[in-house]
Parts: sequence; C-alpha cells; structure tokens
Amino acid sequence: ALLALILGMAVALVSQLPWRAARGFVRAYVEVFRNTPLLIQIFIVYFGLPQVGLKLSPFLSGLSALTLYTAAYNTEIFRAGLEAVPKGQHEAARSTGLTPLQEAVHDSPVIRIDAEDGLQVRRDRLE
Repeated sequence: ALLALILGMAVALVSQLPWRAARGFVRAYVEVFRNTPLLIQIFIVYFGLPQVGLKLSPFLSGLSALTLYTAAYNTEIFRAGLEAVPKGQHEAARSTGLTPLQEAVHDSPVIRIDAEDGLQVRRDRLE
C-alpha cells in the first residue's frame, strides 16, 4: 500500500505539469489500469512478462500488479485534491513569495474536528 501511495502521488504530480505528453501518459495509464479487471492485470504480469523476457517471482508479480492497480486509483484521488485548490489560492501564494513546495504545504485547507460543532473545513491556518 505504501508503494502505491508513493507512486500515486508521483503520477498525480506529473499530471499537473504543463507538458501535454506527460498529461497524456498519465491519462492513458490511469484509464488502462482502472478499466481492466485486476485479475487480468495479474495474469498479464505473471504470465505475459516472461514471454517478453522479464521473469518475476510469484510474490513480485502480485506485488507489481497490485501496486500499479492501486496507484492508478490513488493518482485520481490525489489529482482531484490538487485540482480542488482554487487558482486564486495559487496566485496569492506566489504573490507572497512562496516557493512551489511552500505553496503545497501552506495552501491546503485546515480540517478541524470539534466535539460540539462537528467537522469544519476552514481556509485559514492554525496558529
């Protein structure tokens, strides 16, 4: 699961790049892995890859197929989260001199769970 999270986040970040080829590759990867059954993917990795000269152990075959499958779903989850931040938030962060890394850390909404008020999503930072 950790490998799929890391790969999913990396692919989601690639999907935000301005290059059309990178975004097209991400879109194709996500569509292929989300729209084919997991069992078929496991069969392709376990039985198909040795046909092209790549022999993996049964454990590594299963791990690879599950990681690629789960990473495709994680990519869509992370992409949606990245695109949920309004464009004005990005512009405001850049105008204050934040680097892209600082922008990613400080531009996220604050989610506060209170026993009396329930779930609150706020745009300000915790002080």
